[in-house]
Amino acid sequence: MASKMAMAKTRMSQAGEICRHVRRHRANASTEAGFTLVEVLVVVAILALTVGAVATIARPRSHAMMLKAATQLVAAKLRDTRTAAIIARRSREIRFDVNARRIWSPHDGATLKLDREILMTMTGAASGRRSKSIAAVHFFPNGSASGATLKLQAKTNANEIRINWLTGRVSTRRLR
Repeated sequence: MASKMAMAKTRMSQAGEICRHVRRHRANASTEAGFTLVEVLVVVAILALTVGAVATIARPRSHAMMLKAATQLVAAKLRDTRTAAIIARRSREIRFDVNARRIWSPHDGATLKLDREILMTMTGAASGRRSKSIAAVHFFPNGSASGATLKLQAKTNANEIRINWLTGRVSTRRLR
């Protein structure tokens, strides 16, 4: 009886019908298998962002780049103060606290705080000395200044900012 049932369920088909069934199955499989180009691009983009983030976090801080940025910020603050003195036709002062690595102008109230890894030393006129660690530079309405030299150092790198007393010009240079 079992063999009769097995025979009853077995269906006879022609060779052409089997080929159509196989072609139909292959057509459905090609649309279902694999990934689309968009899916692959999304995965690649996510991987690139992850690798970039990890590389940025794992990279040590560059003292040279940090020092260069600080030098440019300080020089810009000095130039702004000089420009403000010329425009206002009144003397302007900028102060330096070498121990706290802080630079500020009493006229605009803005303070620039340098990173703790940057050492700051200053050489200037005795009239600009406010205390043991605080000194000031004056910019006059005609563009001149009291003059000073500021040295910023981080590890083995050092930059110098010079304020010319006659012209008030602010210049920077790399020392090491």
